[in-house]
Amino acid sequence: MQEAYIVDVGQNVKRLREEQRYTQTEIARRCGVTPAAISGLEHGVFTPSATLLVNLARVLGVSVEELIEEPVAHDLEARPPRVELDDLAEHGVHANATEIEMLNRLLAAYFELAQTGAEKTTITVPDISPESGVDMTRVHTLLAYAITAGILLPEDVEALEEGVRKKLVAG
Repeated sequence: MQEAYIVDVGQNVKRLREEQRYTQTEIARRCGVTPAAISGLEHGVFTPSATLLVNLARVLGVSVEELIEEPVAHDLEARPPRVELDDLAEHGVHANATEIEMLNRLLAAYFELAQTGAEKTTITVPDISPESGVDMTRVHTLLAYAITAGILLPEDVEALEEGVRKKLVAG
């Protein structure tokens, strides 16, 4: 029972944080804890104190009850998940802004495939000249890391997997 509670609170905090476009570092600073504490909470590694729950609720503009309730089922009509520089940096992984932009475009494209059932999607890419510093193999590796490291919510991973599956089937 306790383990399920930790995961639910962590999922709710992450969902609310991402909806409001906060990084883990920003939330941590505003709550008076370390980014590692927020990451640990979001990944179900530790139980938040009552004080932290109150601070998180205040910062996120919700009630404590909303933080501890069962997460709402993921809505495929929602916006695609995003990965921010800070999300990766908190794991010791560094990327540049263009790599993050491309990563988020990939996420959006796969998410679109999962939502719409489209057979194909195109990904609009910025200029990928050698000077741009974008290595698409690295971007795909960053995507794989974001999935396996738990940076993305499990519900988002399910939608992305469906989009990738459709992309592979369609060719």
